[in-house]
Amino acid sequence: YPNNLNPMIAPLSWLTGLTPGHLPPAGSPLINAAWPSGCQSVQGPPMSVDQIGHNRALDARCDIGAIEYFNIQRVYLPLTRK
Repeated sequence: YPNNLNPMIAPLSWLTGLTPGHLPPAGSPLINAAWPSGCQSVQGPPMSVDQIGHNRALDARCDIGAIEYFNIQRVYLPLTRK
């Protein structure tokens, strides 16, 4: 990966799972930038999930980093009082 590119990662936050992580936001050069042969660990076996439990390789290539990009859809419910 080129050293001169800004990875555009989000601040460290608790997304889900047991550890915090940096989510790559939309437009990050990390998205779909891993090896075309698939997501593999340093030891060689394929990684089917990321750090927070989401499936890897959602597209043809997986993302660089511990967390696969996912589009967060926020739903706001109306506040009601009794």
